[in-house]
Amino acid sequence: MKYLSEQIGDYIYQLTYDHLPPEVVQQAKLVTLDAIGDSFSSCDTLWAQALYKNIQNQAGKNEASILVFGDTVPDVNAAFVNAMFIQSMDFNDELSGIHTGSIIPATALSSAETTGSTGKELIVSLVAGYDVAGRLADAIDAQSLFEQGYQPSGVLGSFMASAVSSKLKYL
Repeated sequence: MKYLSEQIGDYIYQLTYDHLPPEVVQQAKLVTLDAIGDSFSSCDTLWAQALYKNIQNQAGKNEASILVFGDTVPDVNAAFVNAMFIQSMDFNDELSGIHTGSIIPATALSSAETTGSTGKELIVSLVAGYDVAGRLADAIDAQSLFEQGYQPSGVLGSFMASAVSSKLKYL
C-alpha cells in the first residue's frame, strides 16, 4: 500500500491537460484572472507595500515578476509578494476556509514564468493545486477549524504550493 504522499505525488505526476473537462479549464482561467485583478485592487495597502519593499531589497536571481509593478525577483519571493497582493483585501476565492485564491495562482504564475511553462501547463498546475487543496481540506475538516478560529491556510498552504510548483518544475 502506498503512503498518502505517494498517492498524491502519483496523481500530480499523471495529471495532464487532456484529462481536464472544458469547464475545469475555464474555471482555472477565471481564478487566475480574478487573482490578477485582486492584486491590482490591493497592492497599495500598507502591509502589502511593506512586504514589497522588503523583497525589493533582497538579493537573488531575477526569475519571476511581481504583479502590477513588474519587478523580477526569485520565484519564491514573487509568489510571496503576489500572494500578499492577491490576499491583501480578502477579495480572493477560498475553499473550506483556505485562501486558495492567493496561494495557488501566485505560486503557479511565478513557477510557470521561471520554468517557461505553456499556458496549458499553467492550467494543469492550477487544477492540481486546487484539487489537492480540496482533498486535504476535507481530510482535516478545514472549515470546522476555520470556524473555531484557526487558519487552515497556514497548515495546507505549503501542500498546495508544492503541488503547483512540482507539477511545473519537476514533472
